[in-house]
Amino acid sequence: MKQKHCFPVIRLLLAAVLCLSGASSAEAVYRDAGAASWPFLKMDIGARAAALGGTGLVNSGALAIFANPALLAFQEASITASHNSWFGKTDQQVISAVFPWGERLGASLAFRFLNTGGLEYRETPSSEPTGTFDVTDLSLNAALGLRLGDSFALGAGVKFIREKVWIEESSGLCFDVGLLSTPARGLVLSAALQNIGPAAVMASREYRLPRTLRAAVGYSIPTPLGSATVSAEIQKPIDNNPRGGVGLEYQPLSWVALRGGYRFNDPSSTITTGMGFSQRGWVLDYAFVPGKHALGDTHRFTLTRAL
Repeated sequence: MKQKHCFPVIRLLLAAVLCLSGASSAEAVYRDAGAASWPFLKMDIGARAAALGGTGLVNSGALAIFANPALLAFQEASITASHNSWFGKTDQQVISAVFPWGERLGASLAFRFLNTGGLEYRETPSSEPTGTFDVTDLSLNAALGLRLGDSFALGAGVKFIREKVWIEESSGLCFDVGLLSTPARGLVLSAALQNIGPAAVMASREYRLPRTLRAAVGYSIPTPLGSATVSAEIQKPIDNNPRGGVGLEYQPLSWVALRGGYRFNDPSSTITTGMGFSQRGWVLDYAFVPGKHALGDTHRFTLTRAL
């Protein structure tokens, strides 16, 4: 594909994302809201992707196991730790490792733990709570990415998941599949279907998994003063309206990156920002995402070490 043919593809996906901005925040609650279990699986992982409008399909890097396993076919060996101070009293911790096998295969193992503490409960209508309880979620992840030729890759991943809400528990398996294409220099096209699997049982009731279809595009633009990359992504979870995001990353120097983005039709946030620093095999990324509706702000830190 010639480079001039890339721009219609980029414009098409960007236009689709921008159309989401026309959705009114006053729309009725989605008909299937609350019908899916394990909602923590829909939280994006990693500071870089968060700073770039949540465009994790093309910007998750060493944390590709949580977004698109096909990206693993292009990753170098590394170990990554990430901390996410989420809205309210929710914290998320992640550790992952990437292991290339030869020139065309990449593997990754990861662990994610999320905790929300101090939630109040009441047994009767009262201004004073009876007590408090915690919600904990964890996942153990494994994934493979396989490069087919020089410009195409497929990936698949499996997750063991456990959730505990007060005294109720639920566990099970789900799967991800993804693909990645680099049809021209600087252009990346990506798609993934996440959280595929049978219904989960919590408190004797079945809930569907938060299955999500995602598609994204990224395009790198050389400039006289550094390089820039523009990204766009669309997501359609099974239990909510479509949403999307766009991001712009500018690298004035090889060791620093400045990032900003915007999320469309997202009930929790809109503007995203952050930065990244790299030196001697270390990469430190930070993201700041202000919350809407007095939810508070979120801070993310991701540290990666090349092996």
